[in-house]
Amino acid sequence: FKVFRHTDDPRSLTDDMVSCVLETRSGEIWAGTRRHGINIKAPGDIGFKHLTIDNSGLPSNEIIALHQDKNDNIWIGTWGQGLVIFNPQDKTWHHFEPDENDSLAILSRFVADIFEASDGNVWLATVKGISVLDSDNWAKGKFKNYSHHPQEPNSLSFPRVSAIHQDRSGNIWVGTLGGGLDLYDPVHNQFVHHRHDPYDPLSLSNEQVNAIFEDSQGRVWVGTFGGGLNLLHKDHSGFRHFNTVDGLANDEVMGIVNDGKGQLWVATGRGLSVLNLDELTFNNIYAYDGLSGNEMLERSIYYSERTGTIYCGSRSGLTIIDPNALSQNNVVPNIVIQSVQKYDEHGIPVEEDIFRGPATDELFLTHADNIITIEFVALSFSHPQENQYAYKLEGVNDDWIQLGSKREVTFTSLPPGEYQFQVIGSNNDQIWNTGGAQLTIFVSPPWWNTWWAWTLLAVLVGLVIYFLIRYRDSRHAEIEESRRLKYLNDAMSEFIATVSHELRTPLTSIMGFSKLVKKRLTERIYPFADLTDTKREQTAQQVISNMDIVILESERLTALINEVLDLARIEAGKVEWNLEVVSLDEIIHQAGEATETIFLAKQMHLDIYVEPDLPGIYADRNRLLQVLINLFSNSVKFSDGNCVECRAYSNGAYVEVSIKDSGIGIRKEDLSTIFEKFGQVKGGHNLSKPGGSGLGLPISREIIEHHGGKIWVVSTVGEGSVFYFTLPVIKKASLLQIND
Repeated sequence: FKVFRHTDDPRSLTDDMVSCVLETRSGEIWAGTRRHGINIKAPGDIGFKHLTIDNSGLPSNEIIALHQDKNDNIWIGTWGQGLVIFNPQDKTWHHFEPDENDSLAILSRFVADIFEASDGNVWLATVKGISVLDSDNWAKGKFKNYSHHPQEPNSLSFPRVSAIHQDRSGNIWVGTLGGGLDLYDPVHNQFVHHRHDPYDPLSLSNEQVNAIFEDSQGRVWVGTFGGGLNLLHKDHSGFRHFNTVDGLANDEVMGIVNDGKGQLWVATGRGLSVLNLDELTFNNIYAYDGLSGNEMLERSIYYSERTGTIYCGSRSGLTIIDPNALSQNNVVPNIVIQSVQKYDEHGIPVEEDIFRGPATDELFLTHADNIITIEFVALSFSHPQENQYAYKLEGVNDDWIQLGSKREVTFTSLPPGEYQFQVIGSNNDQIWNTGGAQLTIFVSPPWWNTWWAWTLLAVLVGLVIYFLIRYRDSRHAEIEESRRLKYLNDAMSEFIATVSHELRTPLTSIMGFSKLVKKRLTERIYPFADLTDTKREQTAQQVISNMDIVILESERLTALINEVLDLARIEAGKVEWNLEVVSLDEIIHQAGEATETIFLAKQMHLDIYVEPDLPGIYADRNRLLQVLINLFSNSVKFSDGNCVECRAYSNGAYVEVSIKDSGIGIRKEDLSTIFEKFGQVKGGHNLSKPGGSGLGLPISREIIEHHGGKIWVVSTVGEGSVFYFTLPVIKKASLLQIND
């Protein structure tokens, strides 16, 4: 390792924060810094020459990216002052900044990465997208730009671009800080996005992409800030993830290069990781190994194909590494189980170490030993903090569990039985001892897991089964009784329907003949009869009055029989429902018109309010009309006021209708029976109110419940009643199906 830092020596680095490195074809080392310009070290020189805004054409001292194009021009990305191109032939500096009036100008003053594609075009990553400039015609300053457009799904996934790379197939890969990884499709001039999906284990591990690189085997690697390293499957179907558990030094990947020996060098936020591409194992290098510092900066790692040298910038200076000079620790470490500690359920140690050292390979526990922690160590003392471990507990997990550098594992509430604990480990260079160490663990059962406990349990189970059988028989008897009662109820309904049918025929005849007799008397007999005598006139009027009573009672009895038959048909499921999309507003007003004469007879009026744009319902128009007419009629019959209010409004997934009167009210003890057959209100403060059949509300309840709604009443004696019912509204999807 060779380390360069900022010191009092005027030939040292101007700044320890080395953000980018370039080795030119002439052998010069260019090191850009975050705060103090560029440092240049020529071959054979001891120190650096310095380029700043004071002695060069640099417009800024914040240097983020360096690149030498095929024509030997040096491209410099600054943080705040755009792009600078230095022509070494004529020593001229050319500055490119954004111009809001020029669509062909560079997009941003903040340039994060510079990459030259195989066709000579140089791609610039900026905080506002990508700007592309031809390396042969750069002096014209005509950029082709790619931006993020939220309304265009195939545009750049995110405006802030951090890394650009071209693979051997010519694909351009773009990393963003917030939108994941993009693949540019030049044929269709669009971007294919690879995002992080928390529900897809094969998706990108994190959407903050800092680095992209293609290894010698043609595999694309993606470094993320916080999600570790990602290996893209060759069919682009997903990613394999590598993080600290797999041996990566840190999950904040800052840069990736290949050393030409089948190894990837991964700069992270806490050290440098060297990945063996054949075995996919990591060897980590830290400051105590010779690095200038552990905290690398974004894209500050650089590999020189000319010299095979690795340059690594950090917050603490510049490190130059010769990969061929690094030695590997090939000593296989012994693995030793050091201790076993028991804890209670609160995590407090319950006794001293219960393990007797390496001479013991068995451990005996009781079922009450809730928590045990096993500690182990790999006996390799070269950077022991980098030793890695893995374990498995046969009987619980048969696969190896990677622990990283953690030297202990905790088990909680192991069931009674025998277990084989195995632990393996490696040294700091990932040389593993696959034999490891073993420990047999015996967990004794509790008292209730003995033969006599099982016998007692069998007896208890037998008793439970006995009582379950008794319960089953009792339940069966209840079901049979329920069936019997249902049969009797059905028989009664059938009887009522039959009797009602037999009564309706003669009643129809009686009513018809009564009307005919009244008509003949009033039209053909009384006009020609001598009614001058007072008694004769009174007798004639009495006959007409009696005929009216016969007709009225016949009509009332016919209506009662019709309601009985209607309810019987509904309960038997023999009603044909004509379901359609209807307007509740229209039905309510139609019911109001149908009951208008009733309201006028009592000098009352019906106040209707229907919420505007009330959702449609799927219902039988005539049946809903029947319900509303019944409720309106009841409100008029039992109301002392001059108004009945009807309201309809939307209530979530339902439409709710209320009919409010100011009548006699219903006693609390009668509320539970008014929706039952013949469940008329008995008593009350006004017994002169007209009665009904007691079937109107039961029929209404059957109709509403058939439509998927509910009906109920809220009432106070002396103040009136409010009847409510709900009906489900039609969802858009359901309405489309109905229309279809």
